Amino acid sequence: MNLTEAYLLLAVMLAVVAVVSVLFKGKSGLIAPLIFVAGLITALVAGLGFRLREVTEGPFVFVDTLMWVLCGAAFSYLLYVNGTFQFLFAKVVGKKRSPAAQMFILILFIGLPGMITGTALASVATTGLMAGRYLLDKGMEKSKVVEVVTVGALMGMLLPPLCVPAMAPTIARQGLYPGAFEGYFLPILILALPALIVYCALAGRRVLGEWEADGNMEKTGSAVCLIPLAVVAVLVLCYNFLYFLIPYYGGYPVIYLIGFVLALIFKCKGANPLIAAADGIRTVAVELALILAYASVVETFNLVGVNGTLSAQMEIAGIN
Repeated sequence: MNLTEAYLLLAVMLAVVAVVSVLFKGKSGLIAPLIFVAGLITALVAGLGFRLREVTEGPFVFVDTLMWVLCGAAFSYLLYVNGTFQFLFAKVVGKKRSPAAQMFILILFIGLPGMITGTALASVATTGLMAGRYLLDKGMEKSKVVEVVTVGALMGMLLPPLCVPAMAPTIARQGLYPGAFEGYFLPILILALPALIVYCALAGRRVLGEWEADGNMEKTGSAVCLIPLAVVAVLVLCYNFLYFLIPYYGGYPVIYLIGFVLALIFKCKGANPLIAAADGIRTVAVELALILAYASVVETFNLVGVNGTLSAQMEIAGIN
């Protein structure tokens, strides 16, 4: 395959994706399946026929990783409906701090579900919703509320332990079934944390003004409800940094399952575990579907030779 053909097939894929994105704007659930269709069309244009195998085979590289995200989503949503996040939020807003410090803590709180799942939507649908309503009730401008929730969800997605934007290209380039996302806790932290600190230092006073403690927040439950979060945090740190001392205990799915069970015991209020798990998975379903579609595109480009041709051209140009 020459470079012109590679660019042509790349253009076909991008054109199909662009068209369906415009035609089905507002129907995000349809975009991922249509990207799979774009892969089939690209293979047909390349003269390789109807290649259903490669289009469906690519997503299997993400099977293990998606289990991490799904288990994290179920766990984080249970913390939302059983009152743990509400209890934690009362602590976040109940103390007077400097604007920068308050912004830092508020962003971390909003981003907590995102850190657990690696996705932004998990934060938007839970802690972001709580914080956004509270800030609007306090009289904050809507644009600033949107900014706080957006930055919180974004930083939650970028901070470790899980980060879908890093997981997708990292695993796709490995060529293994299933792919692994291990050893990235510190690199992600080093990249994301300075951005969070700088943002809070620069935007804290502009967005929050002089923060006043709110002692009128309804307080339910006790600090016992934080035990599941604490246990999960310890297990995650041990999994990432003490793996040479501690036997392998199942990775993130098992860690989040332990947290899920503990959250049913140590809670502020009752919650249906099945409904919580289903709702949590629903919040991240679109993002996960897009990851699977992305994997399908990568496998299709491997099949038709686009990735190989572009890699060869980059090698010739001396680009590492």
